[in-house]
Amino acid sequence: MMKRSEKAIAGLISLGLVLGLSACGRAPEEAEEFVSRQAFEYHFYPEEYEEKYSSVGRTLPLEGETDYQFRIEAECASGTMEIRVTCGTEEQIYAVSPSEPCRETVSVESGAAEEAQFDIEIQPDTEGGVRVEVLTCP
Repeated sequence: MMKRSEKAIAGLISLGLVLGLSACGRAPEEAEEFVSRQAFEYHFYPEEYEEKYSSVGRTLPLEGETDYQFRIEAECASGTMEIRVTCGTEEQIYAVSPSEPCRETVSVESGAAEEAQFDIEIQPDTEGGVRVEVLTCP
């Protein structure tokens, strides 16, 4: 009789722990799930280099009531590139080389900026690519 009650109590404690841990698994800010809305990418090759295309840019308008994330992935097989991301008054610069790829996520809260500007500058010997994925929180 005592063994059954001990098993029942142990079962209830285990169930309580499992439910408690699953309820505490995520902080409120992590509970928001971002969804991919669009992406753009650029590829660079030394044999196609032209001075007038050594710098490219893209401007994206931002909706005021939407949180954004920009996932930036860039790699160089040779040469270097600089990626400048400007959102309102905030600016971040990433240097990319064969030994230092870029895997960054830039977050922009709703209303913080009217647009996001991406500027990429390459050198004549740059072979590589940049991909930017735009995510929003519904």
